[in-house]
Parts: sequence; C-alpha cells; structure tokens
Amino acid sequence: MINKLKNKFDSFDVYQVESTDVSVDFTSRRGIVSAEQNQTRGLAIRAFQNGIMGFTSTLDFTNEDKVIQNLKESIQFGQKVNYKLPKPSSNGENVSGTKFLEIAELKEISEKLNEKLKKISSEFEFKGGLSSSRSKMSLTNSNDVNIYQDFSFTYGMIQFSKTTQNDVIMDGEHFDPKKFDDSEIDALIENISKRVVLLNKLESLNPKKMPVVFSPQGSKIITSSLISHLNGYSIYQKTSPLVGKIGEKLFDEKFSILDDPTCETGIGSRTHDDEGTKSIKMPFIENGVVKNFYHSLKTANLTNSEPTGHGMRGGINNLPSPSKSNILVQEGEISFEEMISDIKEGMLVDSVIGQGMANTLNGDFSNSVGMAFKIENGKVVGRVKGYAIAGNIYQMLKNINGISKDNESFFGSYVAPYLRFDEMNVVGG
Repeated sequence: MINKLKNKFDSFDVYQVESTDVSVDFTSRRGIVSAEQNQTRGLAIRAFQNGIMGFTSTLDFTNEDKVIQNLKESIQFGQKVNYKLPKPSSNGENVSGTKFLEIAELKEISEKLNEKLKKISSEFEFKGGLSSSRSKMSLTNSNDVNIYQDFSFTYGMIQFSKTTQNDVIMDGEHFDPKKFDDSEIDALIENISKRVVLLNKLESLNPKKMPVVFSPQGSKIITSSLISHLNGYSIYQKTSPLVGKIGEKLFDEKFSILDDPTCETGIGSRTHDDEGTKSIKMPFIENGVVKNFYHSLKTANLTNSEPTGHGMRGGINNLPSPSKSNILVQEGEISFEEMISDIKEGMLVDSVIGQGMANTLNGDFSNSVGMAFKIENGKVVGRVKGYAIAGNIYQMLKNINGISKDNESFFGSYVAPYLRFDEMNVVGG
C-alpha cells in the first residue's frame, strides 16, 4: 500500500486504529445485567496532489486498489491546503495508560462493588458500569514518520437514585481505578456513603450574593468554556475573546491550567497526535497569563501558528481537528476544609443543568444547579435544590477567592481542585 501511494501522490498519511472495548453493567437490585465486548478496526488515508487533499476511510483492508481509486476521486472534489505533513520526531514511543481488564475481571470488581453498595442504604438504588478500552494506533506518512501507540484505560460510574412522593434524588460518582485493589473500592464506597448522608438532608438558602464553591467536577462550567476559547478554530474564526491575547495577564495569578498528554494514566495521553506532531505538556494559562492556543496542522496554518500536537481524528471517518488531551487545573495550598471554614452561608456546586452560556463570546453564563449543597458555619450540611447561579467566567477568574490543594480526576481526562468565588448571585429556592 505504501509503495503504491508513493507512486501516485505528492504526499500522504496512513492512519490505522484497532480498538477493543469491554463493559459490565450492574444494579443493586438485579446484580450484573449486561457484559459486552466490541472490536473495531479501520484505516484512513489523506493524500495530497498539487495542493489538493483527498480523504478516504475503510474497514476493508483487502482491496488496496479500490482504496487508492477512492482517493483519486476524492481529490477531484477536495479542498486546497497549504500545510505540510510532519517529519519524524521520536518515532516508536509508547504511552502506558492503565491496565486493560477482560470481562471476567470487570465482573469480579463489579460484584465486589455491588455487595458493598447494597450495604450503604436500602432506600437508594445503585446502578454501576465499568468499562475498559484498549486502542492500538499506527501512523505512517510520506516523510518517513512511523508512529505506534498502544494505550488502555479503565473507568467506571456509579449512579444512585431515590424517589419519594415529594422529591427525586439522582447523583453519581466516577471511578478511575489505578491500582485495581480493594483500597480503591473502599475509598469509593466511603465517598458514596458520605454523599448519601448529605443527600438525605434537604436544606434551604437565602437567595443573595454569597460565596459559591465549585467542586472539581462542578468547575467544568467555568473551565470548559475557557478551553473552547483556546481552540485553534475559535481563534481562526475570531469567535474567542482571547484572540490576540497571548502574553497578556487576564486572570488571577493563582490560576493556571495546562494540557498534559504525558500523564501516564490520563485517558487523553499520547506521544504524538493523529497527524504525527509531537505532543508535549503545554500551559494554556500560567499564573493568570495566556500562554498558548491548541492547534492541528490546519488551524496552525490558518492562523500562522505552529502546530501543537492537538490534531485528533475522533474516529477513522473524521479529519483531524484541534482537541485537548488531559486538562489539569493547578491546585492551591489550602485544604477544602480550610477553604470553607469562614463561610457562614454559601453553596457548593457539584453540577449544573446544561452549559447555560448566555453569551458564548464574552463568557456570560446562567445555570440552574443540578446537584448542590449548603455550606453553613464552615461545614457542608446538606443538599439544596431549585437554585440558579449566574456570572461571567472572565470576571470570576480575575478574582479567585480560594483554590484547594485537594483535587479529583474525572474519567482520567480532567483533574481540578475546588474553586471559591465570593459575591456570586444565587437566586431561586
């Protein structure tokens, strides 16, 4: 195939992926309810001729001549491009990930979890799912780039719910095992047990301006919008308020956020992106200063920038586009307990309903809270419902009143601490 491509096109890259996904689902009432394994294998090729790009993908590796014919036809209607494919950079490296588990192993962990979950509360129904994925990717291009990556990752989710005549409670916990031993299961069960106690206590707040603390998961409403504004496409289309802001201090100096594809156990870890560009740890915001945007080959060319190793395909049927790897929000120096110790009345936000961006361009948001808790006299005392929050992420991030040293990981791709903001508008109730 490679020799045939060399004889017919100016340049090309060949992307192959083989993945295995296994999953087990269970409930506290029925035990294990499903166990599945899926395997996929595919091939995608970009070919360039006279500055025009063609693209094809297939699940059938047997008919090379048909693949090449499809490429030729796609070039007739292809798009003009000005970028060049990467040259070799540390070929043949691997990323480690976490252990890949077979169905039998997932079942064993699920059964242990389920037995412990049932002892927490008979009022709540628990539903869980564990998944393990392994992906083998290879990339070869006409510049002699040869990359192979073999990566696996295991993760889980426990959902728990309770329905009464006047209330519906739905919550969940993520599970990212690293050591696959009983200590991780016990830590998860302890967190869920504490959570259930708080969920059963319904509290109320006096709507007003008050301190609001975002949990690591809840902080996504702030950081996800910011990260989208760092995307190379947003910069090229000038839909980001950060256009032209590289090197400017726009945020609190306590605030740093980076992208780390080198993290050994992150679900987005990689040595190179899906175009062959080397992936490196990259600060997006450092001590409040805008440092970098993230680019594919295409967006780097469109914005007269350098590619950053963020060109990812999202499957063989898609062309590469800018995509983050593992997002890390820098932790602070105080514990969560210290952070809230002086709050007489406030809210801890764990999730919101929808993204709720009122103005995507300038960072305004308005959200009803999904899961939130009351902070009273320095303690989290119970659940609240029916409230909403509003603000502007750029104004909030200029004055952060606290960042905890405690952080949490969600599905291995987002690690963040607790963030505190005083004088936030809380309405409803």
